[in-house]
Amino acid sequence: MATALRRQGVEVEVVTALPNYPTGSIFPDYRRKLLHSETWAHDIKVHRVWLAAAQGSGFRRLLSFASFAALLPLALQRVERPDVVFVNSSPLTFAPVALRAARRWKATPVLGISDLWPDGLVEIGSLKPGRVLSILLRLEAKMYREFSMITPVTDGIKTTLLSRKGVPESKLAFLPNGVDTELFHPDQEAVELEGVTDHAGAVFAFGGTMGYFQGLDVVIDAMDQLRDRHDIRFAFIGDGNERVRLEEEVVRRNLTESVIFRDGLPAAKFAGVLPAVRAGVVTLRDMEINRGARPGKTFPIMAAGRPVIFSGDGEMAEMVSDAKAGMVVAPADGSALADAIRTLADDETLADELGKNGRDLTVNRFGWDALVDSWLTTIKRLPELSEIP
Repeated sequence: MATALRRQGVEVEVVTALPNYPTGSIFPDYRRKLLHSETWAHDIKVHRVWLAAAQGSGFRRLLSFASFAALLPLALQRVERPDVVFVNSSPLTFAPVALRAARRWKATPVLGISDLWPDGLVEIGSLKPGRVLSILLRLEAKMYREFSMITPVTDGIKTTLLSRKGVPESKLAFLPNGVDTELFHPDQEAVELEGVTDHAGAVFAFGGTMGYFQGLDVVIDAMDQLRDRHDIRFAFIGDGNERVRLEEEVVRRNLTESVIFRDGLPAAKFAGVLPAVRAGVVTLRDMEINRGARPGKTFPIMAAGRPVIFSGDGEMAEMVSDAKAGMVVAPADGSALADAIRTLADDETLADELGKNGRDLTVNRFGWDALVDSWLTTIKRLPELSEIP
């Protein structure tokens, strides 16, 4: 998104935490730092601040959010006065800090909603009815009232904001997850990854965070049913609070020859690995809140010209199915996932055809440049931004 904004001629500064995701530990080069500023490509200034890094959804994770919110004003002091302050939720607790900064700068506050919070915490049982939930719900309603524009990333979130959260449609500026279709491309220069690009058979891959909401046990169930197919390999690429448990389960089931784990890669390198896989696999746990999700990891797979095997239902399942960009199976159904993997392992022509459809979808509808251009047009309708070129 930041790169696409720069290509539109917009000056961009990013305020974020010291890098710690998805391992839950601050990266070695950034340790013992309270604040750190750097410049990315396209002259994007990035200001980072310390936080009590942690994984999961328990007390340590809440402490991590609180520490970042408390120290965020220090990093904001390094930012030149902007016209727009865009803050992404979740968690929603960062929004009040950004709102106060926007008011101090007399800038327009815009709130991005990538997850409904605290709804998700309630559904997984991390937050029970009571005083804390009441406080968070009041905070949520206040932020929806006081931000000038709300930016949902999925149709499901947009519908919920309109029907249950009381946000008027005139206040919404839709900005779905997108992808850099020039970086993720079928003809991207190849990058070698041991066990993936050098495997003689068909490799299927999951790339991204291995967390609770992904429900990745279904992959191990599927590969257990494919243990006699020595030509098929599955690669988990990434990290997250579920990785260690998944690795232990693979060992317990004696699947270490067919299921491998590799550390996460920078986007530029991952883009060079994706064209070598037979298909990318994206999974979601069977939860109501996931039915309105559009996992961002799906779009690079399609942009790279590879088919998606989507284990889940809802908005993303419909998109993959309608575009004929892959195969959709029910969530948590290991047998169905095994069948889909087997089908594409045995039919490379079908895999290529589905992959081409996915590439066409991302180029035509989900390239970041077009998405950001449309979003900018919408927010510039606000009176205070109407004079900005």
